[in-house]
Amino acid sequence: MVSLTGDDAGTIRYADLGETAGTTNKQALSVSPDGRTLALFDAQRRGGLTLWRGPTGSVEFRPFPEGVRAVAERTAWNPSGTDLVALVRGGRPNHLIWIDPQGVEEPRILASDVSGQVTWCTEDQLIYQMPGNHDYMVLDVRTGESRPLLGDRTRGWMFNPACAPDGESVAFSYNRRGEGQDLWVVDVDGEGERRVVEDIPPIRSRPLQWSPNGEWIYFHTTESWPKWIYRVPAEGGTPEPVLRIPANSSWHHLSRDGRTLSWVEHVVAQDLPGSRVYKVYCRVVYGKLLPPSPVYLP
Repeated sequence: MVSLTGDDAGTIRYADLGETAGTTNKQALSVSPDGRTLALFDAQRRGGLTLWRGPTGSVEFRPFPEGVRAVAERTAWNPSGTDLVALVRGGRPNHLIWIDPQGVEEPRILASDVSGQVTWCTEDQLIYQMPGNHDYMVLDVRTGESRPLLGDRTRGWMFNPACAPDGESVAFSYNRRGEGQDLWVVDVDGEGERRVVEDIPPIRSRPLQWSPNGEWIYFHTTESWPKWIYRVPAEGGTPEPVLRIPANSSWHHLSRDGRTLSWVEHVVAQDLPGSRVYKVYCRVVYGKLLPPSPVYLP
């Protein structure tokens, strides 16, 4: 699917962050906006996040606030990469935690009684899932002010939010009562709901990221075989398949610049029958791809 030109154009590099057997896992992946750092939760290092610095291969640890030993379900970077948040579950209550990627400032809890997903819209504003998955909260991380996105928790269930580059709209998978589960977009002020993709089983759309120019929404499928990443015009239209991904992969994340795709690939260990080996792979693309890249999104 990829045509390469030039000495460095389209160089593809895979990075294996190691293997763990049994029930240990690596999850909650997110790539920094510049594509140089991968944040993840490693079950072997509970109590914080692991940061993998791609160019150097160095690994750093950023702890959660004292006493928090929960499992991270999601991580997310703000648009400039200066702020990192983790949504952790398993403790009571669940928490949304702010973490300094540089490790200078102490981590702090931004919100509690939260559900499992979070995304940044602007440098200071993010959206996180409310318990029950019926609505999101819009939070200003500097002032602490928050408000519901829709304000109506009776319409259905919402998953996998992804904010537009201008921070004014958010795409999400919406299971509306009596209408099925489709990909929708709504303005961050709660107005202008519109259906972008009407799902046709067995495909279920889960938004990954918008293209940097805001014209496309990229999403992946969870119930199709094999798995694919698609793109669809942000104003609605027919989805186009752009990248086939491993069928045994999960925790997919696409960086804001469209250059870095990461996922966890689950491989059955040949020497450990009945166990699983968990590997984290990054697909890093440098240079120009011809035709339009299935990974680099203009």
